[in-house]
Amino acid sequence: MTGKILDEILSAENTASEIKKDALARAQQTVSDARMRGEALLRETSQRAASKKKELVAHSARLTSETLEKTREEAENRALIVCSAASANIPDAVNFIIGKVGSIWQ
Repeated sequence: MTGKILDEILSAENTASEIKKDALARAQQTVSDARMRGEALLRETSQRAASKKKELVAHSARLTSETLEKTREEAENRALIVCSAASANIPDAVNFIIGKVGSIWQ
């Protein structure tokens, strides 16, 4: 009887050991699968972020270029207005200078 009980205890211990090994293997596989999914998600997220960054840089460059072009056009228009105003005042300025020089020589 004692031998039978010992055999049953030994069998139960072996069964428990197998269950423990199986659980450990499953846990390791679960951890490995989770690591692989995490790494894949990290790569995907990194690629999406790089793509979004590239889009934002291109958009920023386009806006900067448009702003610079608009500012250049506005500066050219203002310069033309100032030049036109200055050109319009040249005859009056010349007459004023000639009048002053003429009054000095008299």
